Amino acid sequence: AIKRGLDKSFVFSDNNGVSGYLHLLNSCQMISSALEKSKIFETLKSYLSQELMANHCGIYGSDGARMGESSGDRAMDEILEIAVSATQPFAGMAESGQMFRFVERGQMTPALFVFRFRCVDATDLYCVCLSPTPPPVMEVFENRLRLLLRQVEVTGNNIKQYIGVRNLAFLDDATGLYNTRYMSMILDREITRSKESKRSFAVLFIDADKFKSVNDQHGHLVGTKLLNELGK
Repeated sequence: AIKRGLDKSFVFSDNNGVSGYLHLLNSCQMISSALEKSKIFETLKSYLSQELMANHCGIYGSDGARMGESSGDRAMDEILEIAVSATQPFAGMAESGQMFRFVERGQMTPALFVFRFRCVDATDLYCVCLSPTPPPVMEVFENRLRLLLRQVEVTGNNIKQYIGVRNLAFLDDATGLYNTRYMSMILDREITRSKESKRSFAVLFIDADKFKSVNDQHGHLVGTKLLNELGK
């Protein structure tokens, strides 16, 4: 029993590679079950923060704009924003095909780690970690990142397909607006929220007067165009 305990302690210790791959496996499972980009972003930040013992992480678009919600730590958010703005770490990564980059600490800026990935669409996104600790074996770390990147891309494609199917179920073909099926679902949610928050909400019903006469006189194609204009 003591030997099994010691073996288990060695296998799952932080200094052993197995522990790192178990952490990666857990993160990939969380990513694979996500149906929203925000869930992928949060899992990515959590994984890289732990892997690199980083103080803070954020997701950025290729234009340098911050993605997702604020972390709640305003001071750390500002430090990360300043560091990204000063070092411009995304420049050249896409052109050179770099998956990741370590940016050394400057006189006025902390060290950064940048992970380039794509999610639902074809635009590059960047997960930036503040004050990372470089991994002891870079080759092992890079292999893990490749597995993580592949999982993010696969899940991103799944989310894209899910959005398409959801749109077929909840969007009206003629106008592109949400249909009554969506309204039934969203009303249940809003009623629950209203009860919990003790706040009221309103439902606005808009009707087009004499719309049937448009279809009768000008045809359904013209009627559909009118519905599109009303929808806009």
